[in-house]
Amino acid sequence: MKKTMLTYETLNRFEKLVDINTFTEDQIKEVEHCAYCANMGAKSKEDAWSWFCYLVNKYFDIDIK
Repeated sequence: MKKTMLTYETLNRFEKLVDINTFTEDQIKEVEHCAYCANMGAKSKEDAWSWFCYLVNKYFDIDIK
């Protein structure tokens, strides 16, 4: 996954919970975009993670916490 200073912690946490090898290249890009969006307005790492979990659940139907 492409990680930036803004998204690396969220994406690392995600990779520990989900096998990204089952994702297509387009799906990975969408997950990266979800991480970016979640981190843009976040007040904290946990706030970003909560928003990211919401987005991933909504768009990929993956229930992570």
